[in-house]
Amino acid sequence: MKISSRTDITDLHIAAASLASGIPVATFNVRDFVMINEFYPLPGIYDPSTRVWHAKAELEASYFMVPQQGPANSNHHAKRELKFLMNY
Repeated sequence: MKISSRTDITDLHIAAASLASGIPVATFNVRDFVMINEFYPLPGIYDPSTRVWHAKAELEASYFMVPQQGPANSNHHAKRELKFLMNY
């Protein structure tokens, strides 16, 4: 991978954060992230301007399930996050 500008270095930092956290990247600069994805598969690359996923990784639903405190709404957030995964 050729790094030719400071933007590319910033993209590498964003890709590293995406890999470390398991959170997909939403960007208008899809080309650079698709290139990074060839070497380091990202959790996902989404272009919000076209509403197109350029890379999707299979994520475990348990990764997004956050334990809740108290019996009320105990699965509310987990269901919402799981619904998000099913739609993308």
